[in-house]
Amino acid sequence: MLDCTDTFGAKFMLSDAAEAVGARLVWASAVGMQGQCSVFGVPDADGDRLYLRDLIPEEPADGHYPKATDIGVLGAMVGQIGSLEAVEAVKLLAGFGKPLVGRVALLDAVTSRWSELPLRKARR
Repeated sequence: MLDCTDTFGAKFMLSDAAEAVGARLVWASAVGMQGQCSVFGVPDADGDRLYLRDLIPEEPADGHYPKATDIGVLGAMVGQIGSLEAVEAVKLLAGFGKPLVGRVALLDAVTSRWSELPLRKARR
């Protein structure tokens, strides 16, 4: 599955559906001049299948995060994130490379920097 949506509700719905059926999900998000991308539903080094709620357990309260509908989004940066999402999907389908499993790629277009955050299953 590819998440090409722009609301928390839609993103959670796709991730929850992918988790329910054990599907792989390539997820991306873009707001303002920042983007993120990860791969969910593929076992990580510990054998855990992570999903969006492991990164963001629930939608933050309104007004506690920037929304593209309020601040916009840089189209060229969306192209970068979308291209990364496509590459991750191709790697999964073709079975090569090292997909973004257990990792979130972050793009800060203001500073032209890519970084990566590790992701692990939340303790409940």
